[in-house]
Amino acid sequence: MKRADTPLTLFTVCLAYFLSQLGFSPVTVVLPTVAAGFGVDQSQAAWVLSGYLLTMTGCLLVAGKLGDRYGHKYLLTAGLAVYALGAGLAALAPSIWALVGSRAIQGLGTAFIAGNSLAIVAGAFKARGGRAIGLLTMSSFVGSAFGTITGDLALQYFTWRFVFLTMVPLALLAFALSARLPDLGLQPARRAKLDVLGAALLFLALVAFSLSLTHLHDGPETFAAGWEYHSSMQALAILLFALFVAAERRTRDPVFDFRFFRNGLFTSTQAANGVLHFGMMGTFFLMPFVMQGGLGLGPNAIAGVMLSLQVSSTLWAYLVGWLYDRTRAWWIRPAALVVILSGILTLALFATQLPFFGFLLVAAWMGVGLGGFSTVNNAVAVGSLGAEHRGVASGMLETTRQFGHTVALSVSTTAMTIAAGPLVIGQSRPAEVLAGFQAAAMTVGLVALVGIPIAAVSRSGQVSALLSTTPLLRRLTPAPPAGGAR
Repeated sequence: MKRADTPLTLFTVCLAYFLSQLGFSPVTVVLPTVAAGFGVDQSQAAWVLSGYLLTMTGCLLVAGKLGDRYGHKYLLTAGLAVYALGAGLAALAPSIWALVGSRAIQGLGTAFIAGNSLAIVAGAFKARGGRAIGLLTMSSFVGSAFGTITGDLALQYFTWRFVFLTMVPLALLAFALSARLPDLGLQPARRAKLDVLGAALLFLALVAFSLSLTHLHDGPETFAAGWEYHSSMQALAILLFALFVAAERRTRDPVFDFRFFRNGLFTSTQAANGVLHFGMMGTFFLMPFVMQGGLGLGPNAIAGVMLSLQVSSTLWAYLVGWLYDRTRAWWIRPAALVVILSGILTLALFATQLPFFGFLLVAAWMGVGLGGFSTVNNAVAVGSLGAEHRGVASGMLETTRQFGHTVALSVSTTAMTIAAGPLVIGQSRPAEVLAGFQAAAMTVGLVALVGIPIAAVSRSGQVSALLSTTPLLRRLTPAPPAGGAR
């Protein structure tokens, strides 16, 4: 049997994970051009992103579960094929809705990739897991930075279709390499019946929740203006989640076993992951408003701040992975969140006094925490449930990541609007923009504060006692699953 812990394995999975980020970042850059080219407004063009994110978010956990059952290599390979198909169709799309459909296909491929990449690396590189996962994390940051550059090149020298064309050969290369990877072994559960009902309910619940936080209604993009839409979608999401929980408790092989939450490390890593991405998205989503509307700087300034974050994150992801391999120190995760929180609070308190160079330094400082936390938290999470559930842990990490992003967009924009009113770049006064950003950053920072004690959980049994005191949670998590947490 061929060895799995080879440079080819790591390169292939890193390339695939790189593509999962490349599927998002350049599209945000070219979206206004896409809207103009098809003669549609921004709300319609936004579905090019939403279609991708909805299918990806809704399928991540199922993709990881399928990887545990049929083999992560096969799900990764299939995901790359679907990704390439979606990107190719997007490059040739004759209409905006054909493009949205193509992006939905690409989002499905991304779910298969993201839901299994971490599981493959953790299974292949057991002794050097921190460094290997650090490199995987680095590929994610590089993919985001490369995507931004690709989007700018497409606007300056080519067409928006160039963004999707660049993805096709890279995906086909990764597909060819993935097909040659050694099989890490199939799990005995692969012959069990697939929980189709649970998968469908989970997908619909996640989609309904994501839609409830968007402003797909008439009038201003506020929750007050569209409360009927938001309330009804949130009620639908709650109903679907309740049906999902009921269905999962009645099946022998559920998509997600709620007893996993009795494992303190699993629960801690997933919750802290959501908090991390909530804090980062809630802060940096508003950065264009600060750079342009608050400081009067151009797009290059925005790119400079994001590049500072990405370069720092990329560097520290591997360095902290190396440190974790040598020490297995429990304090790295909470310390990294302290670094991130200190950056958020610095922006909340001193945004009006910071020069542009100060924003660069804060972004680089937060990159230290982002790179370090992501590497170690991913390593702990994927090992928390045992080898037979790596896909579930990996898929749940990506799900909580998207969950954090989705909630952050709504919380940060709502806080900014409440503090300073509706803000429009070019019309709002710089002082109003900065005041609104500071209020949003403070709100995000205070919420993110809860992630520090959560990340300090260092043993699998630390959550069990708490769950046992709550009747509802005790019913949902009656006992650890067989073959589960260590």
